[in-house]
Amino acid sequence: MATGPNAHLTLSMAGEKYIKDAESGGKPHLKAYDDGTGTWTIGYGATKGVTKGMKITVQEAEEMLDAELKPCIDAVHRLIKVPVSQGLFDALVSFFYNNGWGKCAKLIAAVNSGDEARIRAAWMLYVNAYDAKQGKTVPWQGLINRRVSELRHWAQVDAMMPTVPTVPVAEAPAKLPTAEEPPKPGWVTTAAKSQSVRMQVTALGTLVASWFVDLGKKASEVVGTIWGKAPDVTNEVSTLVDTGSTWAGWLGINGAKYVVPLVVVAGTVAIIRHVRDKREGVAA
Repeated sequence: MATGPNAHLTLSMAGEKYIKDAESGGKPHLKAYDDGTGTWTIGYGATKGVTKGMKITVQEAEEMLDAELKPCIDAVHRLIKVPVSQGLFDALVSFFYNNGWGKCAKLIAAVNSGDEARIRAAWMLYVNAYDAKQGKTVPWQGLINRRVSELRHWAQVDAMMPTVPTVPVAEAPAKLPTAEEPPKPGWVTTAAKSQSVRMQVTALGTLVASWFVDLGKKASEVVGTIWGKAPDVTNEVSTLVDTGSTWAGWLGINGAKYVVPLVVVAGTVAIIRHVRDKREGVAA
């Protein structure tokens, strides 16, 4: 699996067409040939396992190209440490396919610097090849043409495609812990209602308690008044009963029959009078 800042890139269709055109004019060589440096070549510039007299089909030429392009693409992913454009990626794949990547440290360093002028200058350093006739390494016109056309392809593809960012895209931030979910509206409403009911019950209880306290105080006052006036009330009741009995004797009425009712009436009248007298005295 591809890694690095260019892992999302691969050779474009335009880049593959460029390589086919640069290697064999767009049509594969179906019979092996010497590329001028003593290297037997076939198809779209394939060299691995190619021998003199070897023949292939068009389909085999496509398969051989794909097989030899894959390690070139992997090399760009592995060796280039900065983001590059699609055009530069295609040009690098073409360069590695034609020249290899084991002896181009200056170019790799230039690309990783991100300096376009430095990249173009380093690119043109790789135009030499061994001339079997001369027995030495010399500038090769075919390589000069290839380097120039690779740089041109870089510019042309970039002119048709958006510019890539100059810095790697930041990784997505780690997911933050999910905040504790707030109480649902229904819970809030229920809690508020419960609190309101509690407050109302408490207020009612306080009111009832206050009422009982006041009632107790008044009852205590009445009892105290009655208890304090008990001797006077008893005397008055006794006097009233005696008077009643006397009147009953004069009138020839059986007084014993009316003693109890008379006591109750006399006692009630006496209590009411004493309580009234006390209130009027307090008011005065």
